[in-house]
Amino acid sequence: MVFRVLLVILLLIMGVSFGDSQQDEKKPPPKLEVHVDVNCDNSSLKYVMESYIKRELRSLGDVAIADNMFNQFSLQIIVMEAETVARVKTGNIFATYIAHKRCDATDLCWDPSYYDAGSFIHEINQVRRLSEEIVALFDGRVLERERQKRNAR
Repeated sequence: MVFRVLLVILLLIMGVSFGDSQQDEKKPPPKLEVHVDVNCDNSSLKYVMESYIKRELRSLGDVAIADNMFNQFSLQIIVMEAETVARVKTGNIFATYIAHKRCDATDLCWDPSYYDAGSFIHEINQVRRLSEEIVALFDGRVLERERQKRNAR
């Protein structure tokens, strides 16, 4: 009987000390929250572009897709199908993006040091490649700066 009581006490002490050692481990930094907003007159092109952009962002591993634009980062993309003066589609798409970071969680301002923009033209069947290029620039120019800032702390 005494042996069982001692065994239970020993197990409890080991459990508490093991739990404390896990708390001492460094937690990974929180994910970078990005809101994606794609504007396009062609609803199917908009859906495909938005899907590819979000997929590319998630593949970075430390990014979470946010539902509203009041999160940490915002990536706004405008996509247009190129047309001639006579309104004949050329088979190309033009895309421009604007990326920025909020000053803090309570402000409605944007941090100008994290502002980035770019424009692209691709064939309409290269939406995936276009999405990859946009996310690569956004990652390298905006998100990487935030990662370096977090690592310096």
